Amino acid sequence: MKRASRGPTWFEDEQFLDSEVSFPDPSASRWRLKRKIYEREYSLAGRDRETTAANGEDGNADRGERGKREREKESNEACAIYLCTRIDEPNLNPAASDDRNEGESDSQTEDKEKSEQAKPDPRPKKAIMKIRLQIPSPTAKADPVTVRASQATTCLTTLATNEIDALSALTAAQCSSTPALLAWKQDTQDCDSGVPGGFAVFMLMELLPGVRVENFMRELARDERDALRVCFREAWLEGKACGAINLDTGIRNLLWDSKRRKCYILDFELYRKPTEDDVWNDSLYLAWNLAWINDGDPNDMSTWEL
Repeated sequence: MKRASRGPTWFEDEQFLDSEVSFPDPSASRWRLKRKIYEREYSLAGRDRETTAANGEDGNADRGERGKREREKESNEACAIYLCTRIDEPNLNPAASDDRNEGESDSQTEDKEKSEQAKPDPRPKKAIMKIRLQIPSPTAKADPVTVRASQATTCLTTLATNEIDALSALTAAQCSSTPALLAWKQDTQDCDSGVPGGFAVFMLMELLPGVRVENFMRELARDERDALRVCFREAWLEGKACGAINLDTGIRNLLWDSKRRKCYILDFELYRKPTEDDVWNDSLYLAWNLAWINDGDPNDMSTWEL
């Protein structure tokens, strides 16, 4: 999978920052994009993928039920991660007159209303939103809108379907070591976008605590590095038990919450379902850049740099 170097943005601040995105399911919510964390392009065009014909505009139907499978070429994609805040107000106090029990006094009803209002809103106020857009082929980036629109497809890339599938399974299994998928939807791009009529996917995910340590792993104290490795092993085993093995190995896809001693595994764009052959092996520390072999023996952890 080729990740292109950063070039012209497909996520202009004027178009995306402070814009609103709404999700109808699983419960209606509205969110505002507040800060772009990063964006990147994926050059996938020309690769074969197995697809199913789309069924429904919201993209939330089970892809296994969408239609007949067929072979199709992948399209190029741009992806951006945003911090977002919820802007809809929860409806925590339904009409009291409808909820009053027989024989309940006005004072009892008032107390009941105050109690309902005092309940904390269980929905998060902040979240992460990942937006995926089909982008035109490199030679068509500057072409007229009619040319770019001719490349439009509503068929999602394998990266998108993989992550939706993986996070849906992990969320259903209540995995505590991966971000919960709160909602997602598929839309089409408008005439001012890179590929008018092409797919646009919005994924709302849990905002997890912690930091990425890829740039200063070696600077951490040895006891904290040891703790991170122990917690990563727990996270990997939990992810396996919940139905997903992340194949995009690397410390860049880990989040470390030192205070809570918790490691999270992110970005399931490349994943598969576990099999009986998937057992823990300490060599996974090397694959995930949590240890360094240098001149050591790959089969002897005591010779690694930890």
